Amino acid sequence: MPQDLPPSGGYEPVQYKRNLPARGFRPVYYLAAMGVIMTYGLYKAEEDRDQMRRYWADQAREKHLLGENLKVYHTDRWGLLPQY
Repeated sequence: MPQDLPPSGGYEPVQYKRNLPARGFRPVYYLAAMGVIMTYGLYKAEEDRDQMRRYWADQAREKHLLGENLKVYHTDRWGLLPQY
């Protein structure tokens, strides 16, 4: 039985490089988006902390002006008692 040999002159060149597009966005876009999201989150967190600082400052100012008798204004009983 004869052996298979390449054709005379050889085979045609094979395209081995695949030109596939990159999947997704470039990493720099992901980093930029992450930076924007984190900056916004830190901004909101600082805004909340500032609001709490203002609240506690108001509470301290109120305590300073009214003295220790704040039970009338800030009572623990804030609603109706349950009716069973």
